[in-house]
Amino acid sequence: MTKKKLKFTGKNKFKFLTKFAIGEGKGGTFSVKGRLVSPFNNPGDEFKIDVMFFEDDRWEHTLNTDECVQKRQFKNFKSDMIIRGDAQWSQDYKQFALAKGRTRLWYVAIADCEGFTHLNTPSMPKIEIEIEILNGGSHFSEEEAGLPTINCILLVLLLCIFMKSTISFFHQFKREKSYESPLLILIVAASSDLFCVFLTVVHMFGQSYDGQGFYVLSIFSRLSYIFAQVCMVWMLLMIGYGWTISYKSVDEKDIYIIMMLFVLMVHMMITALTFVDDDEHHKYHDFSGVQGIIIVILRLILLSAFLYGAW
Repeated sequence: MTKKKLKFTGKNKFKFLTKFAIGEGKGGTFSVKGRLVSPFNNPGDEFKIDVMFFEDDRWEHTLNTDECVQKRQFKNFKSDMIIRGDAQWSQDYKQFALAKGRTRLWYVAIADCEGFTHLNTPSMPKIEIEIEILNGGSHFSEEEAGLPTINCILLVLLLCIFMKSTISFFHQFKREKSYESPLLILIVAASSDLFCVFLTVVHMFGQSYDGQGFYVLSIFSRLSYIFAQVCMVWMLLMIGYGWTISYKSVDEKDIYIIMMLFVLMVHMMITALTFVDDDEHHKYHDFSGVQGIIIVILRLILLSAFLYGAW
């Protein structure tokens, strides 16, 4: 389930809402409703907008068309949504589509080509849209099918790695009486990854129930994943510059603090870039678009730093 609040401004009469894949041979059920976020003018006022559904092969033509009315011509089907001035939900508009021959990616957009809403009355409150799409009865888009099971398996594997690393660290600590070991950083990284996958599993099981899950958990899951990467990259850089290879004890800690701050800064930039265009129509993974190119460059900088240290 997707919820969005939007406002038509300037010449932008057409707005993308969400995308969703329907698996081959499966039926997709679309359910959309809308309302104003707060009452406006007379309670009896009504405003008409279009909710349109585009199959993937028609979406490219839609993007290459400038005029709102012309974009509407490429729709597979649409619903005329009536937004009420009293901020009550509109009726639930439903559509059904069957994916024949292959998996179909569907795009949902909203348009006010005639300018009935904010373009005519700028003081109108935002419109809230709620969309529920089922992929053969499942709340998961086709590319996400099976991910809860995979994440459960990953959770068990990470738990084993965490336990193995912890046991090895304690044995090493008893033997050498020193906590300066890559195993300690590995334990921190594994626990962070473990926490990340656990939150993802909880979020996905919630999503399988109501289509929404727990968005806050998904955010903390991504942050935990980034923290685990910071630990692993920092550990590799330290090893690349000789820790545990040419010397065991870290005497000059300033350089490693600076190294940690550098790695942390890079990953903060990576985290911000992954959120910039999250859930946009053109984004299918974190490495797409201009943001993706920047992320790849940042990763290559870290790799170069490691290779230089190893050399």
